[in-house]
Amino acid sequence: MKYIIIPIALYALFLILSGCSKYIGITKSQAKKNLIAYLERDFEDDLAFKNLNRFFNAATMNPDIFSVLIYNKEIPEIEFYAHLNLKTILDDTVLPLQAGEQLTCQDLYQASKKRYKARQAVIKELQPDFDIHFNYKEINISLNTQPTPDALNSILQRCVSILNQYHKALDHYNDFEVTIKTPEQPKGFVTFTLEDDREQWTRSPLQLSNNYSNYKNLKHQLT
Repeated sequence: MKYIIIPIALYALFLILSGCSKYIGITKSQAKKNLIAYLERDFEDDLAFKNLNRFFNAATMNPDIFSVLIYNKEIPEIEFYAHLNLKTILDDTVLPLQAGEQLTCQDLYQASKKRYKARQAVIKELQPDFDIHFNYKEINISLNTQPTPDALNSILQRCVSILNQYHKALDHYNDFEVTIKTPEQPKGFVTFTLEDDREQWTRSPLQLSNNYSNYKNLKHQLT
């Protein structure tokens, strides 16, 4: 009897796996291999990646799509997020979530290089008054001295003005979270949000940074 049950059980398992295969998708290890091969082939091994994760949800219903951060090996600030079908990436390079626009990683890479160039122009404009560093959705400003209220206001006005001059070139149509750091508060003095309306950024009111050294004590006293 067991000789009959075993083949039946194996066949049933085969049917289950066959029926579910389209929901399981490519393995992460194979996805990684395909992505490495694609980057080496199309970008001459100039790019690397991190944060590779499966992007399977109710909207895509495709388990072969992965989200990933791709960056230039020599200049990591040149980076971009992408959603790729890593099962078909070596044959079809069009981004699956932007197929209607026929965008590819090459398009995103060229756009990221333009953003980097614009960011470098902003940095050059603002130095040597202060250093400014861009992250994906954040800006950190480092001052050499603790500013007076008037000096801080002047810094903020100049910073927002310069950023708005490069608004289109920066190609960042989202808010920026800005943190100002000083020698006395190297982890964060004050913060504010640059709110984008697709034409320019406007500054929200200043707030004390959560990383301010005495933040918890001040919050406790105020509440």
